[in-house]
Amino acid sequence: MRCRSTRCKSTRCKSMRCKSTRCKSTRCANLRDANLCGANLRGANLRDVLGNSDNIKTIQTDFWLVVYSHNAMYIGCKVYSFEKWWNFSDDEIDDMDCSALQFWRKWKDVLRKIIEISPAAPTRQIESVAS
Repeated sequence: MRCRSTRCKSTRCKSMRCKSTRCKSTRCANLRDANLCGANLRGANLRDVLGNSDNIKTIQTDFWLVVYSHNAMYIGCKVYSFEKWWNFSDDEIDDMDCSALQFWRKWKDVLRKIIEISPAAPTRQIESVAS
């Protein structure tokens, strides 16, 4: 599988976990064991991130990976504040992807409950979601 980054053409890249030393793209950065304490992740692409189960939490569903922080939720490649997610109309969700509405009808209440009983802790540097 080729790395999805336009700057990396390595065939050794596996699911965005680039192991090639030729890759200079930050999209393939290996942050394993990195200390991001206090890091401002505003605008960061957290797609497919696993999180630390404290500030960033991950839920694996049958279709999309869901990642959430204290104030935002990433579903696939879409990121919005919780308020926006919970208030989207069916038409708005349907416009996101051809499978989005079916997914959302199945998972919305489940995700809301999980986030309610297991919220992510804020980082020291509070970010805001612009979307």
